[in-house]
Amino acid sequence: MSPLYHLSVFIHILAAITWIGGSLFLVMVVVPSLRNEKLRPHAREFLQVTGRKFRNVGWASLLTLVVTGLLNVGFKPGWAHAFDMQNPLNHILWTKVLLVLLIFVLSAGHDFHVGPKAMEAWEQDPEGAAALKFRKQARLMGRITLSIGLLVVLLAVFLTRGLPG
Repeated sequence: MSPLYHLSVFIHILAAITWIGGSLFLVMVVVPSLRNEKLRPHAREFLQVTGRKFRNVGWASLLTLVVTGLLNVGFKPGWAHAFDMQNPLNHILWTKVLLVLLIFVLSAGHDFHVGPKAMEAWEQDPEGAAALKFRKQARLMGRITLSIGLLVVLLAVFLTRGLPG
């Protein structure tokens, strides 16, 4: 197998680690920490700054995943074989592709619409109906996107190691 294939897989895995790990860190560490009484007065500003920073890292990771994913399919099994729907692994591959497209749509909605609206409403009236509504939507979208991302990782395991049973 080509050294370029191995490099592409390595970069693909690093991008997945970055996106999934960063998302988990936000959900499991950053957001819960901001509920601390001492941090609460700065929660919006901190979340806004870290959210913007991770948005850039996240989108770079997602784009890297797409590019390296396309390269990986080209290397193995090859594009001609990727469309052979008699192969059950290709069903997994195309399910993974559709889920990645869904991640892009949800991430764009979260990062460029709901998230900014939540921050704006939070700044204007932290306990207002609009702030609570958009914050809840942003939280839900982020968690759904992360869950789909974890499912994509599981499908990647099936692609590389075969189906269970």
